[in-house]
Amino acid sequence: MKLLIALSFYATGSYQSLVGQSAFHNVSQATVSRAVGQVTKALNDPTIYHKYVRFPLEQQDRNDIKAKFYHKFKIPGVLGCIDGTHVAILRPHVHEERYFNRKGYHSLNVMIVCDSDLQIMCVDASIPGAAHDSSVWQSNPLSQHLISLAGSGGDGSFLLGDRQIVNACCVLHNIANRAKNPVLPLLPEEVVAENLRQYQVQEDLRAEAETVVTIGGRVNRDLLEGRAMQQALVNKLWAER
Repeated sequence: MKLLIALSFYATGSYQSLVGQSAFHNVSQATVSRAVGQVTKALNDPTIYHKYVRFPLEQQDRNDIKAKFYHKFKIPGVLGCIDGTHVAILRPHVHEERYFNRKGYHSLNVMIVCDSDLQIMCVDASIPGAAHDSSVWQSNPLSQHLISLAGSGGDGSFLLGDRQIVNACCVLHNIANRAKNPVLPLLPEEVVAENLRQYQVQEDLRAEAETVVTIGGRVNRDLLEGRAMQQALVNKLWAER
């Protein structure tokens, strides 16, 4: 029952009281809170977390991932795909302004790296939502080594709980993905929301491409070099198509 309650909470993102009042559970909010906390803690236990979310440290494992990327997408030398996503949270009681993102809600700016099979290899859920993606990259060890574990941070147990929930969902994703469980089709309203999200992403990228992002008043050289490398790769793949 605890596991089912936690899965319902993870899947819906609903408030605990609504999950508890569900006809499938019919338990109190306090019971839901304990169940979600216990299951989340278990999934964040290092023996569980590192079993399902791990970055390849052996060279042969890395070579295997690169080979799969090349076989599927014909792009050589790729070890992982990285991106960020905003995970909504309730308004924090500490440093609230750090978590209010440009989309108008409080969130964590979560950075995730996956392989060619969409297995999550590492996740960093420690960055407040107000941070720009480029700042997230600059402040993260991923920018140098492409490997990181979610930190506990210093903003209180509430936000630590949010980060652990993100980690727990990544573990569950990898378990389901490895088992090749079928992905349910999106509902019509979810399709509309996803299309709007993709449109906003493209608009954000277009706007960013027209500006030189600076950090502390200095030009972000890493960003400029990244754009140049990206364009060079696009040109190379296009020429060799």
